Amino acid sequence: MSLMIGYVFLFSLLIATMPLQGAESVRGFLVYGHEVRTFQPCHDRRTFWVEAPPNLHLPLLQQYRKTAATPYEPVAVEVTGTFGAPLTGEFSKDYAGTLHLQGPPRFLAGGEEICKQTPKAVFMFVCDDRSRYVVEASYHQAWVFMPGNGLRLHRLTGETGRVYGNDGFRMHIEGDSARIRENAASSWKRCRNDYRAVPWEAAKLSGADFRAVGNEPGWVLILKGDRLVLETDYGNRRIDATLPKPVTDPETRTTRWQTQDLTLELTPGPCFDAMSGERFETRVTVHLPGQTLHGCGRPLH
Repeated sequence: MSLMIGYVFLFSLLIATMPLQGAESVRGFLVYGHEVRTFQPCHDRRTFWVEAPPNLHLPLLQQYRKTAATPYEPVAVEVTGTFGAPLTGEFSKDYAGTLHLQGPPRFLAGGEEICKQTPKAVFMFVCDDRSRYVVEASYHQAWVFMPGNGLRLHRLTGETGRVYGNDGFRMHIEGDSARIRENAASSWKRCRNDYRAVPWEAAKLSGADFRAVGNEPGWVLILKGDRLVLETDYGNRRIDATLPKPVTDPETRTTRWQTQDLTLELTPGPCFDAMSGERFETRVTVHLPGQTLHGCGRPLH
């Protein structure tokens, strides 16, 4: 039974990192009524007609009316959906395109300030020639990290789908895949997102120094400087602590941090994650009151 729960937890982690096919999360301003249903992304002059699934229309209309101070007032939201060509309907034909919602918008406080916090998605694209690209993408730009090089790309207007470019470099993201061309003279590469690698790359981009995982119950640990963040019990419990200076045992080479609430131990040596079959270089033990967690981890830099 515990093994089955572990597989469910792993599957839920994978789903959490998977973008909807062709969808993206974007912040901007929504107007939603019977005759006007529009969305304008942050830092974008274009306005898109909004198409919502039938089961979403009425709840969205009711939530908008509760949030807007006056009818047809732009309201700050974060939406997930796909952008497409303009429709031919009476109200929608004059807009730059159509936003097809794939879930209820998240209504945000802060007005114009929300545009300074554009959500980002992280990918690890592995291409057919075995080249690898770590990508951090938002609506307006993307960073591509290659060995010894980082490149900032801008989103290209007038293109279908999520297309980013800079000089000759082009990247076209479609769901969990991408087409990448490094310069005008090179051919296009077909690439797929490596979901196992994404959480590790995302932690690295966030500035974390070390990441570890374990099972039964599923847990994830992040070290960033002297800060520890531990999520355990399949994500239901979170511990955020400041660590003291560590002590290293010269015989076992175990490095230990001890606080009032927990003890963390890192020991060099091969470690195998029974769930994924992946090999790590560090064994990790976390002692909590009445509970001990065992897992594997690795430095991120």
